[in-house]
Amino acid sequence: MHHGGTMTSPRPCAPETKEILLTQGMVTIVDSEDFERLSKYKWQAAKNRNTFYAKRGCNYTTIMMHRIITDAPKGMEVDHINGNGLDNRKCNLRIVSTRENQINQHVKSFSKYPGVEKWKFRRPFRAYIEVRGKRRFLGSFTEEIDAAKYYAAFAAAAGLSRYTIVGGCCND
Repeated sequence: MHHGGTMTSPRPCAPETKEILLTQGMVTIVDSEDFERLSKYKWQAAKNRNTFYAKRGCNYTTIMMHRIITDAPKGMEVDHINGNGLDNRKCNLRIVSTRENQINQHVKSFSKYPGVEKWKFRRPFRAYIEVRGKRRFLGSFTEEIDAAKYYAAFAAAAGLSRYTIVGGCCND
């Protein structure tokens, strides 16, 4: 992965994965190639906002599993592309700035796309974008994929197209 000032593209998913047991009866999923070096430590499930993450303590310091896997430099964040903080496969992790990470924040909506949430009204999917902590409603849609495409088009118009995910792959 490249650690420049822009978001890195995810790697293709490894064919084999393994689970590491965490506290609270939870597990995290990792690529098989990372399992041996990570599984020798005791990891905890820690909730932060809308998701859980795998962490451990060492000499009064918190170590996040996703930072170990990506070797993220200080000052950069690690984005879990699908919004699941316990999915620590390399293909689901990318190094981003704080601003870029905020763009892909997931709301507990059970949509598989960033910027899309389920809604209770006639058109069951809403598209939104969150920038600098402010949420902007983009529209409501009958189909989930239409909301995702609208979100991607809006992000593209704002110069952020390479940061959106639609159908599991990056838009360039």
